[in-house]
Amino acid sequence: MRTGPQEKVKCSVCKRNDKDVVIARCFHCFCESCIKARLDTRQRKCPTCGETFGKDDVQKIYLNA
Repeated sequence: MRTGPQEKVKCSVCKRNDKDVVIARCFHCFCESCIKARLDTRQRKCPTCGETFGKDDVQKIYLNA
């Protein structure tokens, strides 16, 4: 199944917000609110691959259409 351009930009966790942060350890991208929620609840594993990460591993990204 092919994914369209909109699906590639949306967060794979909430499917609502655009991706705007990257986990530097594994380079998977998500929206900041989903990753912040994981950090706040100590669920510090990447939702895609399970790599552990900390607050310093999360970096802001800017995607242009």
